[in-house]
Amino acid sequence: MIEEEAVSDQHPTWQMQVRHYWEDGVKVRVGKYEPEYGYEYIGSDLILVITPLSQQANLFHTKNFCEGRGSSAFGVAGTGKTETIKDLAKLLGRKCLAVNVQDTCIFSSLFDSVTDTNCWVVIDEYNLISSD
Repeated sequence: MIEEEAVSDQHPTWQMQVRHYWEDGVKVRVGKYEPEYGYEYIGSDLILVITPLSQQANLFHTKNFCEGRGSSAFGVAGTGKTETIKDLAKLLGRKCLAVNVQDTCIFSSLFDSVTDTNCWVVIDEYNLISSD
């Protein structure tokens, strides 16, 4: 942000950050989006390093969340997709459940159990499920 001379809160580099404000409760802003904060305390452990790619991912997933849609991150294994989404959920005060699926995973019972919990679900390795 220093290199880009982001000296104003209106600068695009600053706007891309996940920002927290106190305005009659916690307000979160990412770009022009203002998702509802979940007030779920997950702990104070560390978060990932913020990179331009993780900033773009946070904006994309926040946009979809605010518009009532799901999101899908895809790419090479081991590049931090699941951890990036888990970190975003933590920043938004949401519980996030990461499920590493197998052929025997029963999605109906999974979704029945988290539907009313306001919990995010990351379905990891879903590309390995057979279509049969």
